Amino acid sequence: MYAGRYAEADARFREYLADDGGASDSVWRLKHRVLTDVRALVGDAQVRRPEEAQELAERIDIEDPSLSVEAAVDLLRRSLQADALCGAAHNRRMFLSLREGAEGELDLSDALEPAIAAAALHVDDPGAWVNAIRIASDVGADAAVVYDLMRTGVRKAGQAVIDDVLAARTPPMSSEHLALLDRAAQDLADEKHREGFVLRIPAPEGGMTVLEFSPPGDE
Repeated sequence: MYAGRYAEADARFREYLADDGGASDSVWRLKHRVLTDVRALVGDAQVRRPEEAQELAERIDIEDPSLSVEAAVDLLRRSLQADALCGAAHNRRMFLSLREGAEGELDLSDALEPAIAAAALHVDDPGAWVNAIRIASDVGADAAVVYDLMRTGVRKAGQAVIDDVLAARTPPMSSEHLALLDRAAQDLADEKHREGFVLRIPAPEGGMTVLEFSPPGDE
C-alpha cells in the first residue's frame, strides 16, 4: 500500500480479509476501504511524492476567504496526484465535500470516505477519528463500519476519542451508536486484560533474548 502499488495491496487485503477475522481486523477493513477510495481517485499504482502532497494540502486553508473553491479543488487534485495517501489532503477533501441539503441542512454524505481516509492515514490524531465517527453516525453508515471506526480510533488514539465523541452535541449521536462506542471500549479493555506480551532484551553475546509472558491463568 505505502509502496504505491494499490491494486496489488488491494488483492492482498481481500485475501487476508476473506476469512472474516472478526473485530480484531477492524483496522484492516478500514485500510481496505481506503484503498478502494484511493484507486478510484488515482488508479492502481502511483509513484508517491509525500512531501509535495503535504505542501500542496497545507496551502488549502478552509478559513481563508481569499481562496476560491476552484483554487482549493485544484490544490487538492494536485496533492492527491502527488500522493493519494496524504492524510492532510483527505482532511481538506472532507471539508470540501460538505454540501448544503435541500432544506438548508448540512449534507455530510460525500464527506464520509475522505473522513475515513484522513483517520486511517492519521491514526494517532483523535480529531480525525472523531470526525469520521461523527460523520459515519450522522449519514447512517452501517453499524459495522461505525464500530470499526470506534474500535480502531480508541485503540490508536486513546481515551481522547471517547471523550470528544461524547462531548460533541451537534448532531446528537443515536443511542445505538453510543452503545457501540461503549462496546468498542469494553472489547478493547477485555482484550488488553487477556493479552500477554513479549519482552525483547539485548543479549550480552549479541542478538536479542525474547521472553514471552502470558496473562494469569493461561497454560
